[in-house]
Amino acid sequence: MKGTSSPSSKQTSTLSLLPSALPPSTPLSPTITLLSPLKHLSYPHTPSLHLPTLLYLPGFDGTLLSSFLQYPNLSNSFTCLSVEVSIKDRTPFSLYLRLIKDLIEDLEGPVYIVGESFGSILGISLVSELHANPNCDLTSSIEKVKGLILVNPALSYPSSPLKPVLQDLKSTTNPIIYNLKLCKSLSLFKDEYSFKQLRGIIGNKWLPKVIGGRKDEAYLGRFALGLGGRVEYMDRDCLGFRTEEWLDSGCRHVSRINLKKLETKIINIVGTNDQALPSLTYAQSSLNFLKTYEIKGAGHASTLGGMCDLNAILLNEYFSKNEEIVEGEGVERGMVERVGEMKGGMNPLEYWGDDVYEVF
Repeated sequence: MKGTSSPSSKQTSTLSLLPSALPPSTPLSPTITLLSPLKHLSYPHTPSLHLPTLLYLPGFDGTLLSSFLQYPNLSNSFTCLSVEVSIKDRTPFSLYLRLIKDLIEDLEGPVYIVGESFGSILGISLVSELHANPNCDLTSSIEKVKGLILVNPALSYPSSPLKPVLQDLKSTTNPIIYNLKLCKSLSLFKDEYSFKQLRGIIGNKWLPKVIGGRKDEAYLGRFALGLGGRVEYMDRDCLGFRTEEWLDSGCRHVSRINLKKLETKIINIVGTNDQALPSLTYAQSSLNFLKTYEIKGAGHASTLGGMCDLNAILLNEYFSKNEEIVEGEGVERGMVERVGEMKGGMNPLEYWGDDVYEVF
């Protein structure tokens, strides 16, 4: 695996390049890590050698908080990998892009890339560079990337409600006022239904459709119990750096890319209640040539939550399947009532049982 810690240095490890054989975490740089998220989160499963790879590129926060719910269901069809970025990371956009390009070169294909929010900017830039540089190594990389899935793409950031909020935070020098404004800004990422759904899950009323059994429920429970340790504080300097280098610079970069000329099949998934970015209106105007899936009622951070079955969408779009996708609107979208052995829910003490928990 190639890892880069500075623009002028590159190192190669002896780790396997077969996605299913990768360890729970593999450093790409001192602050950017490639995760096998199900192994990392101790979900018992036997990765298949014959499944295509799904690579998740996270948003501005660099975490998998938005996507974690999808991985157990996705593992039926894909070997799942995810990039995770330290909350202190300040990797320039161009270097971050090179790290992911090196990763794609090293991985055995085929690969499907899911880019959420800022991750969409990275994904588009990656696919564009692979097509623009058809040398021997990159030609094979182009052939590996079979699909690009945009989720609330940050292409619309320059005209978004989020931009003035981040600009204001970046210029706020008083740490107390910064913290107050940072907390207030979180309202841009919520939606009407997510907390109501969470209450229903905690109250053992229902489960997300993409959670399919004891292993999945234990996985969900462990993640929820550890949520406090997964939400980290982003200081003003790091927020300012990422605003300028990732969003501003990244948007300028992708504005020069003609998506219609990219041969890789691209689809778009948007939350209709995204208050951070105008994802729906942007999809209907600037990206109206792409197939778009609207996740009714979902906010910016919950589009890949319980209201969406990403696995079904990908199987239908890229593998000509006829899977049932989540439909409807409202608090019960994507939720199923607990019945049978799932009724009543698991005792949290069971979350670490031998049948539902495995350390890799």
